[in-house]
Amino acid sequence: MLKLVEDADRGVLVGATSAGPVGGELLHGLNVAVHAEVPVERLRHMINTYPTFHRAMEAALVALR
Repeated sequence: MLKLVEDADRGVLVGATSAGPVGGELLHGLNVAVHAEVPVERLRHMINTYPTFHRAMEAALVALR
């Protein structure tokens, strides 16, 4: 499970949580994105380098729309 929280007015990620056996794979990058106020639109086009759980990120970003 991957849950993302967006500040829709600013279009930036403000929170993320993950649970599951490989849930930690994306958390470091999401933590950086929150602190750096990376636009969600930029995250939608990001290529995640660790291939096993990245599809959860894509689905969670689509759900923010």
